[in-house]
This record gives sequence, structure tokens and C-alpha cells, in this order.
Amino acid sequence: MVARLPAAGRAARDPAEPLRRVLLDLPPKGGLHRKPPRANLSAVALRGRSLFLATDEGTALDRLTAAEDGGFADPVVFPLLELLTLQAATGSAEEIDIEGLDVEGDLLWVVGSHSRTRGKPKDAPLAELAEIRHNPNRHVLACLPLTPGPDGTHELAREGASRLPIGRKRGALVKALRDVEHLKPFFKLPAKENGFDVEGIAVSGRRILLGLRGPVLRGFAVVLEIEVADEGDGVLALRPLGAGGRAWRKHFLDLSGNGIRDLHRDGDDVMILAGPTADLDGRCALWRWRDPYAIGGDSFTPTGDPRLGRILQIPVGNDADHPEGFALLPDSQGREVLVVFDSPAEERCRGKGGVLADVFALPPAR
Repeated sequence: MVARLPAAGRAARDPAEPLRRVLLDLPPKGGLHRKPPRANLSAVALRGRSLFLATDEGTALDRLTAAEDGGFADPVVFPLLELLTLQAATGSAEEIDIEGLDVEGDLLWVVGSHSRTRGKPKDAPLAELAEIRHNPNRHVLACLPLTPGPDGTHELAREGASRLPIGRKRGALVKALRDVEHLKPFFKLPAKENGFDVEGIAVSGRRILLGLRGPVLRGFAVVLEIEVADEGDGVLALRPLGAGGRAWRKHFLDLSGNGIRDLHRDGDDVMILAGPTADLDGRCALWRWRDPYAIGGDSFTPTGDPRLGRILQIPVGNDADHPEGFALLPDSQGREVLVVFDSPAEERCRGKGGVLADVFALPPAR
């Protein structure tokens, strides 16, 4: 299903109009989905005819297949607790909170938020507002082999899957970063309250860029750069990358005060979806970051730096339609981008599980 809309053509600082809307025919509530996936979409990745989608609740990835009408249908559900050999849990702790997906070669990379959360006020609002929860399953950083399926689709395989180790309380990434001066104060804060919160991944070989929704430091968003090695037996390890043998590099970007919601490689560049760090409606935009893998050290990119520019502003709804993930459509030669939304407005929803995503035209590269 494709809904035609007026063509894009506004300035980057004004919300763009989508070229069209396409139907994502996702499964309804049930099975591994405690809620309909369409309500909590958080990340998206394309490989051939396969569209992989993640949610920030639950323990599964969904795969849709490109349909002749331009949408995506025929959902298949992949259980991440089994594919990645994660600890089983119950209740709210069961969610993995996948916030980033990327395809590199024949691997699908997934990253969890690595964040803490504050309880939502329900029956005992004062007590629940004081409760900060910690779930080690959110500390996932892993890759899953993509194996060819029928009709140009791809399956996710358990054999050959690898991930960074996760301890009883935290994963290897947070253990390596916990004394970093720019980040140390924020590991105890919840997500959406400027706490440490991973929400994007872009992979080149085994070098990985991780975009943080929080913290945002004096208006500057943070991207972490790491490199991993395959240790065998399903284990990834952090490699020395920065000065003095440290396992990270830090990049600070002026995204007009926003944090990062998603990352996507476009050739040598990385595109960034930026939005508010707090849980509120606010301006969201796509940015282009020029050749970040060639930087070779920590970096600071202020306003006006030619390596960083806003390319498209994405419309946001009122208490709904929050842009959360995006992917370049391969048939458009990289000139069209598919955007999925968290908390979709009612007008986007179709049937028991379907939802409309927006396709935007990108302006000519400068």
C-alpha cells in the first residue's frame, strides 16, 4: 500500500513533506510481542528485500519483505533471547530495548540502549517515580549472520552470532566507559533524563560508531567510536583504539541541542537522525557527517563546521509520531529515506498491526 503525498521541497529548517507513505504490515500483539510492534518502533535496517525492525519493548526482531505495491509485508519474528543466548527474565526486565540496527556485509548488527529507566507512575506514583530500574539485557551489542532465504529475503542465524559479554549488572561496553570523564556522571541517570542512552549504530568493518541520545553536554551530542574483534565461541571483545590503549574515541557534534536517535552509513559519510533527549515533542532533523571514520582521534565539531550539516527536517506530531529510525531505500540510488515513528498517530495505524512509514526525498548532495 502506498499513500501519495505532496513532494518535498522546503528548506532544511522547515519540516519536509513526505513523498509518500508506505504500509509496514507488522504482526499484532501476541507471542513474543507483549504490545503491537507498531507502537514502539525504534530501529530499522534494509538488506535486499528484507526490512528488519526493532522495538524498544519485548525480545524479538521482525522481518518484513518488500511488496509489489511499495510497502512491506509477510512478517517473520526472530527470538533474540535464543539467537543471542541472553538470560531469560520476566516482567518488564524481559525487554532488550534494541535501539540500533545496521547491516554490514552479511551481518546484522544490533545494539541495546545500555540505559537505566525510571518507573512509570501507575498505582503508587510517588514510589514508582523514585524507582530506577536496571536490566543487563539492555547491554547488548551483537552481530547476527544473514543467510539467504527465498525470493531475495534473508534469515537470521544463531550459528555464528557473536556479542560483547554481559555480566550480572552491566555489559563490557559500560565497564570500559564507566570512568570516562565526560560520561561517568550519567551512567546512574535514567534514559530520557540525560542518562547514558545508546540509540544508533553505524558499522564499517569492525569499527563501530554508537550515537547517544544522552548525555547531551552543553548542547553537544556524543558519538562513541569502538572497534571489536571476534574471539570465537560467540564472543566479541573490544580492541585498543584510542590514545594509551583505551577502547574508545569520543566525538562531540553540535546538532542544535538534540541527541541522537539513529545513525546510517551513506558511503563514507554517516547520516544522523537527531531529536530531543527528554521524553517530549520537539524538532527532529537528519544531518550529514562527512567521512567520520577518517578522523583518527577524538573530535569536536561546532556550529558551522563544513563536516556537519542539516539536510532535512522531519515533522513531529503532538504527543505522537516521534521519528525513531531510518534507512536509505536502495532502489532510489540513495535519494530517498524511509522513516519509522514511535508512538504513531491513530491516522497511521492500519488493521491490528499495520502502520504507515514516511518516505522523504533527500536534497542534492553538496
